Amino acid sequence: MNLPFPARTTTAAGMVVATLLLLAAIPANAVGPQVVYTFSVADLGQGLWGGGQLRADGSANGHVAFSFLNGNYVAHHHPEFWVDLGGAVIICGPSHVIRDTFGIGPQPFCSPVLPVTGQPLLIDFDTDGNPDLVIRVTPAN
Repeated sequence: MNLPFPARTTTAAGMVVATLLLLAAIPANAVGPQVVYTFSVADLGQGLWGGGQLRADGSANGHVAFSFLNGNYVAHHHPEFWVDLGGAVIICGPSHVIRDTFGIGPQPFCSPVLPVTGQPLLIDFDTDGNPDLVIRVTPAN
């Protein structure tokens, strides 16, 4: 059968048009609730590093890795929810232990109250005058 147009070209063009129509029909929030804030944490020695997103529905995601006691306690923290305190947040979730030579076990974790400034917050845990940790919570968009 002789077609007045190449069948392959028409099929490929049809696929492109169908894909574009499908993408246009997907609502913007179909990928999940809007990201309200992002957070990051970096220890200035051994300790913890990571970050993630805080979403409008109170859910959180991301990953923070812990290493304390010279590597004798290693865990991953998985933020699951956060609390909005109006200009500050608390981020919470479970931890999964990778190495635990002291029998500390998995610890549920909630951050201290963190201001939402987009600027680094330097924390001096051991009060020696030198920052030990840098945390930043930044508004999205």
